[in-house]
Amino acid sequence: MSYRFTLISAMYNVARYLPEYFESLERQTYGLSDVQIVLVDDGSTDETLAVAHDFARDRPNVVVTHRENRGQAAARNSGLALAKGEWVSFPDPDDILEDAFLKAIAAAIDGPNDADVYAGRVVCSRICGPGDGVETYAVGSVGRYSAGRD
Repeated sequence: MSYRFTLISAMYNVARYLPEYFESLERQTYGLSDVQIVLVDDGSTDETLAVAHDFARDRPNVVVTHRENRGQAAARNSGLALAKGEWVSFPDPDDILEDAFLKAIAAAIDGPNDADVYAGRVVCSRICGPGDGVETYAVGSVGRYSAGRD
C-alpha cells in the first residue's frame, strides 16, 4: 500500500512524551488512513518501545522498528527504508503537532506551486482559504520522497 505522507519519528528514551505525541497524531484533521507512521526505536532503555507497540496495535498504517543505538540520523535513515509515502516528514516524538499540520501541508502541496520541499511555518488561514474552519498553523517541513522508486 502507498500513502500520501510518511511521518518518521526517531525515538530514544521518550516514553514520557509519547502519549501526547500520539494524541496529536490522532487529532489530525487530515485523515490518517493516507498517512504512514514509522516509529524507529533507537535502542531506548526506558518503555519507549512498549509504548510505541501499544500505539501501533490495531493500526495497520503504523510501523514500529527497533535498532541498536546509533543516533537520530541513522534512525531516520532506517525509517526511510520503510517509507511508502510520496511525502516524508520527520516530527520528533517530543513534539505535539498542531491539529491541522498535515491538512496545511496537503493544501500547500495541492496549491499552484510545484515544489519538492515545503519547510517552515504554513499558515492555514492563508493557504487553506477563509471559511474552512482552520484557524491554526502547522510548523514543520515535508519533502517529496522517491528514492528507490524510479
